[in-house]
Amino acid sequence: MTSASLRVLRASALAFSFAWRLKMRTRLRSILYKLSSALFSAFYLAATAQAAAGYAFNQLVPDVRQPVSLSGGSACPVRAHQLSAASSIAVRWSTTLGTSPVSILTQNQTAAARLAEIEQVISQSLSVWTGVTGTTLLPTTIAPLARTATQNACGSDGLNSICFDQADAAFTPGVLAFTRVITSDALGEQLGSSPAATQLGQILDADIYFDPGNAQVTFATPAALPASPKPTTSHPSSPTSSAISSDSAILPSGTP
Repeated sequence: MTSASLRVLRASALAFSFAWRLKMRTRLRSILYKLSSALFSAFYLAATAQAAAGYAFNQLVPDVRQPVSLSGGSACPVRAHQLSAASSIAVRWSTTLGTSPVSILTQNQTAAARLAEIEQVISQSLSVWTGVTGTTLLPTTIAPLARTATQNACGSDGLNSICFDQADAAFTPGVLAFTRVITSDALGEQLGSSPAATQLGQILDADIYFDPGNAQVTFATPAALPASPKPTTSHPSSPTSSAISSDSAILPSGTP
């Protein structure tokens, strides 16, 4: 083999080696890029998973494209909140109670005494919120509790209602009670008979629903609990038990 042939062969080998190294380097870069992307995604999910696992606090961002008289002129997020003026929170509760299953167990068994016992517990439960640290609610903020005989009293009507015998699609398995809240996203906004909103994020309607169709769970007043003790297993938090002591809340009793 001549020296010229050897030089050509050597040059070909060098070119092949360079191309192979370039290909491997490109492939390694691609692998590292994919690996770093996967790690970044994993860290992102880990960082946001805890925030998504808890309660979603109701906030809104004002639409500053609207006039200042409606949007307030700021795009800063605003939390949903109640006004603290005297009697600004009016609440009514539906006296229509389920019988099969029983909506609420009470110690008193006469019709009038049962309603009075339930109403007392509701009033005590509402008043507890005025004692929560950092709250702007005052004892005078909540108006005297009212009654309604309407079964399906909860709805988007501007009236804060508590319902024990109203079915709703939100009662998926494991949900014992929930609160549906409607807030204002513009000043002057009104919902049904609610007063016109004077603040962004002002709650116009907040209805509390108790599951009326779960045959395995029956709610009870504290006075009725000794005869129907609470189950030992944990239960999902409800709007009346998340920050209220057991001596003033309507709680799930033992399963039948």
